[in-house]
Amino acid sequence: MKKTKQLTLLIIDDHQIVRDGIRSMLENAKTIYDFNIEEATNANEGITKVKEFNYDVVLIDYQLPDMNGAECAIELLKYKPDLKILAISNHDEFVYMKQFIDAGTHGFSLKNITPKELVKAIEMILANQQYYSSEVALAFIRREKQPAVPPITKQKIDLTKREVEILKLITEEYTNKEIGEILSLASKTIGEYRQNLLAKLQVKNTAGLVRKAIQYNLV
Repeated sequence: MKKTKQLTLLIIDDHQIVRDGIRSMLENAKTIYDFNIEEATNANEGITKVKEFNYDVVLIDYQLPDMNGAECAIELLKYKPDLKILAISNHDEFVYMKQFIDAGTHGFSLKNITPKELVKAIEMILANQQYYSSEVALAFIRREKQPAVPPITKQKIDLTKREVEILKLITEEYTNKEIGEILSLASKTIGEYRQNLLAKLQVKNTAGLVRKAIQYNLV
């Protein structure tokens, strides 16, 4: 098929195999698009690239070494408010999807997306439409059917000793990598603890964690 339209994409993901897989899917897809693909291995690298160049679409993972994908999306949109962002993640829990949506991204898909569906997702967000894969749509439907979660109180906050340690370090502005080094844990493990804290404290981002930690005197 003759390529007649050029699209420039940026993939922000810290796994080479994932970036290679997405690149291969797009470059070999039977489509009219000629994809010019650049890569970033972390959020800050991606932010720098977006500042310097106008991308048609940015594909972003959730779990990044320096900040999560939703936080990165917020930063990207500060510099380029019209930037089209598609979140692609292995995390299928509602809390992750909601964070991306609240951040202003234009779609969310799991990483098991097919080449054809990925091209469709890109086309939809370029046409100013929202794209959500079927798994994501089902997660939202299930969520809507659940009873509303009442606001938390200090008595309802049940944090483990390790969670309190990590929350304290988060309030002191340490990154996941730095916290991992201090506690001798992998940065991805710290990222998982951070997400559990977001869910337990019912907040969207690091600023919310710090606010609740102070509000309820948790650290």
